[in-house]
Amino acid sequence: MKSLSLGIQTFKEIIDSKHLYIDKTKHIYDLIKHGKCYFLSRPRRFGKSLLCSTLEQIFLGNKELFKDLWIYDSDYDWKPHPVIRFDMSGIPKKTPAIFASSLLKAVQEIAENNQITYKPDLLPEELLRYIIKTLSVKHNTRVVIIIDEYDDPILKHIDNKKAAGETKEILRDFYKIFKALDEYIQFILLTGITRFSKVSVFSGLNQLEDITMASRASNLLGYTQNELETYFTEHIEAAAEKRGETVDKVLQQIRYWYNGYRFSKKVLSVYNPYSVMSYLKAVTIDDDADFSNYWFKTGTPTFLIKLMEKSGSDYSGIEPVRVTQEDLEDFNIETLPIKTILYQAGYLTISEFHRMEQQYTIDFPNNEVRESLIKRLLSSMTHAQTYASIENIPKKLLQALQDEDFDKLKDILYKIYVEIPHTIKIASEKYYQTIFLLAFKFFGIKIDVEIATNIGRVDATITLPDKIYIIEFKIDQSSGIALQQIKDKKYYEQFLGKNKKVILVGVNFDTKARNITEVKSECL
Repeated sequence: MKSLSLGIQTFKEIIDSKHLYIDKTKHIYDLIKHGKCYFLSRPRRFGKSLLCSTLEQIFLGNKELFKDLWIYDSDYDWKPHPVIRFDMSGIPKKTPAIFASSLLKAVQEIAENNQITYKPDLLPEELLRYIIKTLSVKHNTRVVIIIDEYDDPILKHIDNKKAAGETKEILRDFYKIFKALDEYIQFILLTGITRFSKVSVFSGLNQLEDITMASRASNLLGYTQNELETYFTEHIEAAAEKRGETVDKVLQQIRYWYNGYRFSKKVLSVYNPYSVMSYLKAVTIDDDADFSNYWFKTGTPTFLIKLMEKSGSDYSGIEPVRVTQEDLEDFNIETLPIKTILYQAGYLTISEFHRMEQQYTIDFPNNEVRESLIKRLLSSMTHAQTYASIENIPKKLLQALQDEDFDKLKDILYKIYVEIPHTIKIASEKYYQTIFLLAFKFFGIKIDVEIATNIGRVDATITLPDKIYIIEFKIDQSSGIALQQIKDKKYYEQFLGKNKKVILVGVNFDTKARNITEVKSECL
């Protein structure tokens, strides 16, 4: 059984040390054969750096590293090319000025490694232009450019629009030189998490082909079901033996926790490679290892949680939502649309493509992301001191609903809201509603919000196997008024005839008490 290459992002090291490599070289070959300048966006820890490293070794002509892989026996010519590779995540960027200086040093280092003498007063883009031309002439062939995490310098300042804007300008000047050097360049790949518009970052680089949502790149990164079952057979069998379960049961659990990422119109989902490998490695060396939020733990930016808190009133981060392709593609630091950020960062993914309307539905990809993000957001909005203080609440909520015990329901919800410190000013009904929604969503209870009817909007519905709850919220009024609104506007009509018990629920929040004060119900 080959060792897993968790944490190794260098292709040569994986091959030399005989670690497991999932062969993506046919997809890489297709990119090389059918294009020249590419941009690819994928979530963090999804294999972008390993892709860059693999491409580097292919273009360097190191054929023997690829023995037993698909590309080895293909018609690829293995002609060596000079390769210039940047990892923008490794360049210091505390301020835009520090980044500009560090970027110049990185380019100077490339010149020195290639024994190229240069003028000391050149800007980073000027020196890079000189290097590319010099290498092409020196080796009598074209140069390959690989830039990993192209957007990392901007993302480090995403909550500071001024610094982010200045950094973006530095990068735009740096990237735009590639267009004028077309005759010297064999291949370009830029990878990142976000997809800033070409106007804002890639000005002048209009030959760049964005394959982020292209069907042919849908399984370029991440593991397909077939790859999981083919390459990880021994590891999955070992995990099943350790857990005392069948292989099918383990596969089902891995799918529930880590599958679900879809990047194109093509109906094809892939597994999060980092989480799959983390779990299989953990369970083979630790008898107590279990499914966990491995990918999520590696770093959810604080600014994202803060942004979700502020935009919680539209539920766009915790509810399936329909969007256009333009919504998914254009990342704008001036507006920071929450649904775009969550999608590009990997917290939401495509769940369905509606061909007639040319729209997508985006939703959580799997249990890891759904449970982890909701728990983090719920804890943040209530300022709970620990996750443990909210960990067992959802199960109790579900039991209260199944038992139709509204006193118990009110008591559980009260304990959630009491966590909110007095230092937080809450004047919006939506803030209370969002916390209510999160509590149920955390446990996977089917709750839908703001459902349109012919004369209004239902605040929320909760669907259980045998019953439907129709819920109306009020703030500083009464649960009786909320209940009466459901009846007056006949919100319940569209739910009749579904062979489920329909229960109307009115909820009131008191801003002075800063909590839920009344819950009333009525069965139809």
